[in-house]
Amino acid sequence: MKKKINIFLSMSLMFFVVFLGVILLAVFQNWTFSLVFLGVYAASVLFTIVIIRNKNRRFETRLRWTIFIIAVPFVGMASYILFGRSYKYKTDNEYRYKNFSEFATSQDRETSRHALETLTKESPQYKRAFVLGNNLQNDTIYDQTDTKLLTNGADFVVSLFRDIQKAEKYILLNFYVIKDGELLNNLAALLMAKAAQGVNVYIIYDFTGCYTDFKYETQTKLQAAGIRLVPFAPLNLPWINWTANYRDHRKDVSIDGKIGYIGGINLSDEYINMSSKFGFWNDAHVRIAGAAVQGIEKIFASDWNFCHRQQERITDLEPSVGTLHTVENHSKDLVQIVSSGPNHNTPMHFDLMMSLVNSAQKRIWISSPYFVPPVELINALCTAAKSGIDVKLVIPGKTDKKLLLEVSKRWTRQLFEAGVRIYSMNNTFNHTKAYLFDDNIAFIGSTNLDFRAFFSDQQTMALIKSQAFNKELEARFLWDFSKSFEYTFLPNDELHFGKKTLVAMFNIISPLL
Repeated sequence: MKKKINIFLSMSLMFFVVFLGVILLAVFQNWTFSLVFLGVYAASVLFTIVIIRNKNRRFETRLRWTIFIIAVPFVGMASYILFGRSYKYKTDNEYRYKNFSEFATSQDRETSRHALETLTKESPQYKRAFVLGNNLQNDTIYDQTDTKLLTNGADFVVSLFRDIQKAEKYILLNFYVIKDGELLNNLAALLMAKAAQGVNVYIIYDFTGCYTDFKYETQTKLQAAGIRLVPFAPLNLPWINWTANYRDHRKDVSIDGKIGYIGGINLSDEYINMSSKFGFWNDAHVRIAGAAVQGIEKIFASDWNFCHRQQERITDLEPSVGTLHTVENHSKDLVQIVSSGPNHNTPMHFDLMMSLVNSAQKRIWISSPYFVPPVELINALCTAAKSGIDVKLVIPGKTDKKLLLEVSKRWTRQLFEAGVRIYSMNNTFNHTKAYLFDDNIAFIGSTNLDFRAFFSDQQTMALIKSQAFNKELEARFLWDFSKSFEYTFLPNDELHFGKKTLVAMFNIISPLL
């Protein structure tokens, strides 16, 4: 409760001066009031001209900010100054994503070269998707790796706990949400037991995502056991820094560099269906064994070093981090661990999605809890559906954010008209972020199909070429379809006029959130 009060006071402080000025003008309203108000409005128009001319931002984002500021100039300008400016960390030169050159060995380069040769022979249409990350940010394309789809939170937790129990050297955890509850109590006990055995444990948690949930008492208990914790982009309340709008949305794990996990499942009771607040929680994670775990560790090293302002590097604390491990009797899967975020040179996951959609020949199956994508992606999906490709989209039947499900449905209307089949899961919050293409390509991890995921937050995804994994994901999709309502009419047509109007208004600012 105390932390929630702090948030309220902080938000109040941000807008206090703005609202005070409005109140004073209203109280002492006279012939000058209109002139002052018009002056402020003129200032807001000039402000929006500056925004519109900023070619570093997407046009639709600039346009929506312009509408918002002109509609509510006082609040709009304050919101943009605090939350809307282009992302740029003060330590930009140090943190700019490099995928850590110290990990780039001749073996990695040879691995990627061999993988690209395989892609040229077996899946030439998807080669360019793998080349994107490899060329632009040194994302190695790994073989000698096994992948397994975990189709719910319970499976993920059982598998994670089993692997943690076998840890010998270190455990790396990087999560958006860590929330006190039964799951965290059991995980904390296990981590403290491993720490007592001499296993080093390192945790990155998103400050904003964990703010009211990851209790100080729990953090103190973990630290007393020797576990190292670091918050990503902490805020110094009551002053809210504009970087609060940018978050670490990852759900990554590495255990001794040999076993790794990425996906959509956070460390909180609702993700393993121990809370019924949002209905049944439908989610997925990927267990990765072998060489590709190095890709997860590169990302962790980048985030850890940034959190410590480069003064404490994870490779100094744990020299084994970044070592390439392989598995015996491995499959012929190709796996690329791809990071994306506003500190990258390009919105990599958006670029990859566009490449994958445009390369698909038979099917594109999509599962996302939030569907507010850029117009280019909507148009590409519509074109695919019109050309006869099997395009299906799974969205939730229940959501954790008010009106966002209705907003998502509004963005599906053009898809529906183009022939895309839209499925809404019955009384279920579908939190899975999984994208399946043809018979051997999957793209899965933490990235939703919305503006925040593509352009504002740090994300981790796996691009996987594997018929076996594709089959596992296909089975999961088929189960989801069977538990869903398929739309036979335009989504949101069932809403009454008032709610439709409210959704339409909220839709204007949804890409800004």
